[in-house]
Amino acid sequence: MTKKRKAWLLTGLLFLLAIAAGIAFYFWNQTKEEELPRGTLVKAVAWEEESHE
Repeated sequence: MTKKRKAWLLTGLLFLLAIAAGIAFYFWNQTKEEELPRGTLVKAVAWEEESHE
């Protein structure tokens, strides 16, 4: 196997790994959000901004 081909293979594997990690992270966040009432974080951020004014 040539060096160029090896480099492309490594790049491809890293790319697929990054996509897999992104999907896993997305689903992990989705399940985590279900534990909290929807919009809790948004309300907390809005309240923080109001208190700074």
